[in-house]
Amino acid sequence: MTDSCEILRQAWLQLNGNPILIPKVESCCDDKFDRIKCIEGNITEINWSDQSLSGSIPNHFNYFTNLTVLKLDNNGINGVIPTYLETMTSLTVIHLDRNNLEGSIPNLTKLNLTSLYLEYNNLNGLFINPKKDIQFHSLSDCKIQIGNFIKYDDDNIIPEGCGGNEMFYSVDAKSTDCVNLRTSWLEMNGNQMTAPDSRLCCLSGDSRIECRNGKITKIYWFRSELKGNISKELFNLQNLNTLALEENSLTGVVPDDISLLTELEYLNLESNLLTGDIGNMYQLKKLKYLFLDYNDFTGVFRNPNADPGFQILVQCEIYNQNFLKFDEENSIPLACGGNEYFYAEDTAEKDCQVMSKLWKEMNGSDKIAPDIDVCCDKLDSGIKCKHGRVIEINWSEKLLTGTFDSSIGSLSHLKSINLSGNKLNGIIPPEISNLTKLQFLYLQNNKFEGDIPQLHLLQRLKIINLSFNRLTGLFTNPINQPPYYGSLSSCSIQAGNFLQFNENNTIPELCGGNESFYPQYTPLSDCQIYYESWLTAGGDLDSAPDSYTCCDTLDPRLTCNHNRIDGLYWSKSGLNGLLDPRLGNLTYLKVMSFDGNELTGPIPQTFTNLNNLVYLNLEGNKLNGELPNLSTLPYLEYLLLKWNELSGLFVNSVSNLGYSELKSCQVFNNDFCSNSENSIPVVCNSKWFSNCNGSSISEMNMINEHSSFSISYSTIPLVSTIGMGSEDKSGFITGDTPIPQATSSDSDEPSGSPESVVSSITIASIAQETSNDNTHIHTLLVTSTDKTNLPKTTKSVMVFSKATANSIWTSVLLALSLQLIFCL
Repeated sequence: MTDSCEILRQAWLQLNGNPILIPKVESCCDDKFDRIKCIEGNITEINWSDQSLSGSIPNHFNYFTNLTVLKLDNNGINGVIPTYLETMTSLTVIHLDRNNLEGSIPNLTKLNLTSLYLEYNNLNGLFINPKKDIQFHSLSDCKIQIGNFIKYDDDNIIPEGCGGNEMFYSVDAKSTDCVNLRTSWLEMNGNQMTAPDSRLCCLSGDSRIECRNGKITKIYWFRSELKGNISKELFNLQNLNTLALEENSLTGVVPDDISLLTELEYLNLESNLLTGDIGNMYQLKKLKYLFLDYNDFTGVFRNPNADPGFQILVQCEIYNQNFLKFDEENSIPLACGGNEYFYAEDTAEKDCQVMSKLWKEMNGSDKIAPDIDVCCDKLDSGIKCKHGRVIEINWSEKLLTGTFDSSIGSLSHLKSINLSGNKLNGIIPPEISNLTKLQFLYLQNNKFEGDIPQLHLLQRLKIINLSFNRLTGLFTNPINQPPYYGSLSSCSIQAGNFLQFNENNTIPELCGGNESFYPQYTPLSDCQIYYESWLTAGGDLDSAPDSYTCCDTLDPRLTCNHNRIDGLYWSKSGLNGLLDPRLGNLTYLKVMSFDGNELTGPIPQTFTNLNNLVYLNLEGNKLNGELPNLSTLPYLEYLLLKWNELSGLFVNSVSNLGYSELKSCQVFNNDFCSNSENSIPVVCNSKWFSNCNGSSISEMNMINEHSSFSISYSTIPLVSTIGMGSEDKSGFITGDTPIPQATSSDSDEPSGSPESVVSSITIASIAQETSNDNTHIHTLLVTSTDKTNLPKTTKSVMVFSKATANSIWTSVLLALSLQLIFCL
């Protein structure tokens, strides 16, 4: 016994134990602190835990062949675990944890251990436990992982009581998780003062990491001021399922070795300076959450169609600021938005680059210019995005003065463009027709010129506003194709523009229809005609109308309907020039009021084209020459030409009578004449006309071949306003009824026209209207044939008082009676 106690005493001294507590040579088994236990004089248990021991484990313990328990934990013992423990088969408990031991673990397979504590040392190497002869069946209390670098290989496994292989490292692992972690931190320029512990990182209370069974599973190094490349040492953390490195300044590319993190479920690299492609992330089969926004990733997103990854991805944000693409062999995962929100491989610029270029070309202010990398959804940027793709541009009233760059056509997700209220010039780029998702287009109040692009190709377009520009040319909307503009709900394109249609392209009704626009090849718009005609008439240049937007100003000199001029009011405007023949191209004109000026020259023949004209007032000018044949204007009601110097034949062919709607005609103080082939409208008062052959045309002689008697029909009273014959929709009454031959003997007009012998007279038509004095004016179109068989057609006027007779037949009988009397 004495020998055993002496050996034990020597062991204590070698471990630098406290001399006061040194075991007694005579009675070491009678330790009042229960540090030593003996059975029949044999030392069976040594419990020197927490004794501030140091130095290496002495060989003296090998002497105690009956030793079952060896506890040297929580001291400062260093060195290696002695191999003689391999033969101490009585040992069932070994506790050497919380020391500074290093090296490998001896082969303890021959021991029938029930408890083994080795953690919190610096042990490493292979744990011997052959698969072919597995031992440690009784080992149920085992703590060997933390602080050590213990491995397994294909031939040796970690006992289940110690946690099994999953808690340890494979034989090819180069360092422990904590070492890898610390190394990674320092390689990424992390603060050395806060670097993870290389041995006990999992027990240091570091909130930036989480561990399970001594293996690192989660890293939260966001906003940690890291920079440089991503350390490859991180990829040795084989149990890592969460890696959060966002909001640092990491640069370079993502190493392909990231695919080694086979347990990774969450990866966040947002808001760094990473470049290149995303590496082999598609091989991370357990990845559920992926965040790569706000870097500078470019190139094809690696996700082979033949072996797609990201199958269980549930959340993905990778589009903002990056320029990731797809190609024929690689596709963007649906959780990331799919190919729809990314770029084809041949795309030259990403959306924010395009936005920066557009702003620059429009001479936008540098102070609020879109960032070439991060342009989306910033305050006051006027840019909205979805999945990193620009979907809306609102640069209304931004003082833009440049041009509209063609790169707009590459913004394939754009739904709305608003550039209204600027001073942009040049053309609207044709590439805008590539924007198949576009729904809203606001370009009004700019200075765009040229043709409108082929907007009919934009089938989702709901609102178009191009007004108040200077656009010209054909509006493309093919009529022989499937209907276009099917989604259109609002359209303003006519104001200030000069747009045209043709037989193959029509203006949509919502835009005003063809009636609001011009046939193709029309040389000038209404406003341009107005401008040129005003200057031709001697109008002041300073008060000249705008040649593009005249209809949308407060100009009292005109009125418009659907951007087409329908009224000109130039009365008393001090005009002393000529009437421009181009006025005849104002085919929507209803009112022309130019009276009270000093206009000279003729009335243009083109006025006969004004088929909608209702009111023509040229009174009180110095117009001369002949009057065009205005009888062809179907709606003319007011013809006011007095006090001019007009002359010549007043054309109104009796074979094709016009002026049917004329209500007021003032032509005196001119020098008009007529003849038997032209009829003077009754409202024009024939006394102001001379016969173009030299006599008054107010006298009408109708001489019977048997007699020279004549009678005036100018005041024959009739009962009804209904004439003879049948009334058609135009208000004319037709028939073939013989009438007596007569001359206008009691009219106010001068007589004296030569008599002619008449063989037959018939009423061809009768028109009627009510005058202010409650009389009814009946105009008879009379055809007479003389002995030479040459027909003459004359219009005769009869005024019938409603109060003088009781029926229409009275007048008919009176006429027949008169005919019989004079034929006798």
